[in-house]
Amino acid sequence: MVLSTYLLGVSCYATGEGYSTIPMPGFFSPTALRYKNALDSENGKVWIGMRDLGILVWDNSTWSNWDPNNGCPSVNVTAIDLLATGEAWVGCDTGGVGYYDGFAWNTFANWNSPIPFSRINCIKKIGNDVWAGSNAGLLKYNNSMWTIYNAATSALPSDTINDIISDGNGGIYLATEQGLIRFNNNVWSEFWGNNSTDVIDDVHLNTNGQLFALSGGLLYTNTNSQWANAGQSNGFDFPGHPFGGAKSITNNSQGDVLVNAKESKLYQHTGNKTSVYYLPRLYCLSNFALSILDTDEITGEIWFVNSIVTNAQQADLYKLDLTNYLGLGKGLTPDNLKYLDANETQACIANRG
Repeated sequence: MVLSTYLLGVSCYATGEGYSTIPMPGFFSPTALRYKNALDSENGKVWIGMRDLGILVWDNSTWSNWDPNNGCPSVNVTAIDLLATGEAWVGCDTGGVGYYDGFAWNTFANWNSPIPFSRINCIKKIGNDVWAGSNAGLLKYNNSMWTIYNAATSALPSDTINDIISDGNGGIYLATEQGLIRFNNNVWSEFWGNNSTDVIDDVHLNTNGQLFALSGGLLYTNTNSQWANAGQSNGFDFPGHPFGGAKSITNNSQGDVLVNAKESKLYQHTGNKTSVYYLPRLYCLSNFALSILDTDEITGEIWFVNSIVTNAQQADLYKLDLTNYLGLGKGLTPDNLKYLDANETQACIANRG
């Protein structure tokens, strides 16, 4: 297969705010960035799934493009799991799954497999199994065989699965439209909620084994099987900077949790301290974070891209380096937040008053 390449005159330029900007290729449209699980980086490469454009690949110097003309199963790629070996598994908007073995593509679809004709929201290879979450249930691929789990045939409470991660013990966690579910050794367990109000958007296990979940734009943590709102229990809520609107979470190479939030803020949680960074290019509306975060497990580089952005100036690929951050408070923390305390009234002082 021939991968189409596009050489840019300027590959990357620093902005001085803790991030570098990689301009998108000329044929790119900002409205093509739509999918929460469509950014993955591994071993120095970044893959971005797009609507109508297939996959964009950044390799630190050039952009490349996969689409049906060179093997990618669809122009609408909704989920990506890029492996350190150079292999990749991708999910598509109409239920297809693609496997890239480093040389060529294989396609699984409703016409050559049991995969339902429904959007794939997330995909992850865990051990010898490939798991895909769709709007029509959970899919498992092992030893050339597909197994389908749905609410009608199993204890899965919802057929809409937004995210999948390993539980670290041979099982998986599923973020569904009706709670967070654990599936291990053919046993289903309700891990958090199980009703129509518990829509889980993302589930994350950090390097210390602590479980996090995003629901309704808020971050929740699990300690000793007890769930708590991280904004209230872990110091994510700063006076004048309330946490909310989160859609994406990752670790940095030190194991700190990074999560986006409304009003262009990035939160870093070390386990005993929370810092907030204001990144203008981490574009989002006042109440809805739109950026997708991912950390390269090999290089430690942190990447983000903004989804469904109409401001072309902010519709690029960005690499984070918080050690060079020069923005608000150089990392706002409870320790460096200052207060004016007078007449029995306490108010925090920010750079805007």
